[in-house]
Amino acid sequence: MASLQFSEGPGAPEPLLRRKQLLNHIVDGMAKARPSAVWAEIPRSTTNYELGFRKITYRSLANAINGVAWWLHRSLGPSKDLETLAYFGPWDVRYIILLLGAVKAGYKMVFPSPKYSIPGLEYLLTELKCKTILMPTASPPIVSAFLAGHSLATLDVPNTDDVLAGEHPHYSFDKTFETARHEPLIVLHTSGTTSHPKPIVWTHDYAASFTQQNHLEPPPGYESMDRLWQGVRLLSVMPVFHAGHMFGHLVAIANQTTVIYPVPDAALSAQTFIDVLKHTSADVAVVSPIVAEQVASDPAMLDLVYKKINTLCYAGGDISQITGDNLARRGRLTSMYGSTESGINPMIRPDGAWTVTDWKRHQFHPKSGFEFRHVADNDYEAFIVRNPIPEEEQPIFKTFPHLQEWSTGDLFSPDPVNPGSWTYRSRADDQINFIDGTTFNPLPFEHLVNGHPDVKAALVFGSQKPQAALLIELETPKNLSDAERVKSIERLWPVIWKANESCSKNARIERSHVVFTRPEKPLPRAGKGTVQRRPASLLYAEELEALYTVVQPSVGCVDGESNGVRVDRSGIKV
Repeated sequence: MASLQFSEGPGAPEPLLRRKQLLNHIVDGMAKARPSAVWAEIPRSTTNYELGFRKITYRSLANAINGVAWWLHRSLGPSKDLETLAYFGPWDVRYIILLLGAVKAGYKMVFPSPKYSIPGLEYLLTELKCKTILMPTASPPIVSAFLAGHSLATLDVPNTDDVLAGEHPHYSFDKTFETARHEPLIVLHTSGTTSHPKPIVWTHDYAASFTQQNHLEPPPGYESMDRLWQGVRLLSVMPVFHAGHMFGHLVAIANQTTVIYPVPDAALSAQTFIDVLKHTSADVAVVSPIVAEQVASDPAMLDLVYKKINTLCYAGGDISQITGDNLARRGRLTSMYGSTESGINPMIRPDGAWTVTDWKRHQFHPKSGFEFRHVADNDYEAFIVRNPIPEEEQPIFKTFPHLQEWSTGDLFSPDPVNPGSWTYRSRADDQINFIDGTTFNPLPFEHLVNGHPDVKAALVFGSQKPQAALLIELETPKNLSDAERVKSIERLWPVIWKANESCSKNARIERSHVVFTRPEKPLPRAGKGTVQRRPASLLYAEELEALYTVVQPSVGCVDGESNGVRVDRSGIKV
């Protein structure tokens, strides 16, 4: 972990009396104080791991950042108003080097998702007044499509070998933490799930506050979960533009954690995770829920993972009970709980051995400011309340300085066995509110159905309806005939039946209320691979609505059908 206070200039580093300092100063300071310390390891080949990994020291990192700063200075001139530069690139170290090089030259970086729509990308870049896109040799299709209709300048980015090669003069960064604390370090963005992506600026103060929060001493009898990724070898299998990836890779600098990279064009998948671990090892690995699910369902992958790492951490969403239990039975499993706005929130656990059930529990550090407020039944919404001491303010209040408290929008339930521990339930907006006023958390149901080998994704809907409906994306989607639909439901019915057992009457899924997706309309997914509920509901709004209001035949009543009256399939006239 960082133990010295660095600043610009030739002076020796002073003992660290406070955690708040600029990341650029840490890099330059480490390059002088510990030049051979390893910042990252990257594959020697751009296509495979057979040649092993190349170590990137802090001296090399500082040199590359200086080179990028001078390159931007020569190409664009020194920025006077912290202009925004956009970059879409492969999975490599240039993201961090560009970010910190841009800071030195007076710019700020934004790394948009390549999965955004053209209107979404236009909105984000317009909000940021971005006039220049930095271009790697190969860019995702959205870049050329966007540039075809928009007049932005482009600048070709040197490849990774060129960025790391050569010797560059020092690019001075004379700002102190106090003068730069409110300036932007990087622009992140929301996922664009329910509307256009919105920019979220992390200032230097945000980053320092986040680092300081991660170094909180745990209460007596507890250990800090944040210590798991300090001064260790970290492998992150998360989207490079995702906040979770940036959290890990930026805080790694403050903690002297070595980050391990896959080959640049690797897919965000369990196979990539395994391919890396076949050729190296890590103390901690951070993966998306999709990767965790894939590993847990493959015995060979599961065996290799826990031979090569000490702790597996999932981030960016929840995982099923079956997945968590399968992983936790083999080794240590935990989650990174946080958001783009708030950062990764500091958690603690009681001293002692890990148990199989630990992975589901969250116990927040007393200084995190977490409060849980009752919503309904056993559900409590988590709020972060501002610490009264200015230098101990949580990162969320650097994002929203006008607020005194912030709702996470997440629901938890108190752990019945461990006082002070909480179990994540769902997003508050995931909850289904039926027309009779009852509510239903669909996540346990969905996780159970998702465990069926034929199912790629399952979502439950039904807000303001009398009963629930189930939308299923099969592993091999196809346009089903009526007979094929019946057969598919029969294959899935045992797991649906099991999921129904713990549901109230209106939350139970009937055969008539199952919809299968079509190949031409795949479920929308975020960059981390999780299905986006709101866009999915809009994409299949017509099919879902048809479940509730249908024109019935004129004779008899079979499976909710009656004589020409428009009825809801649960029997309520509409």
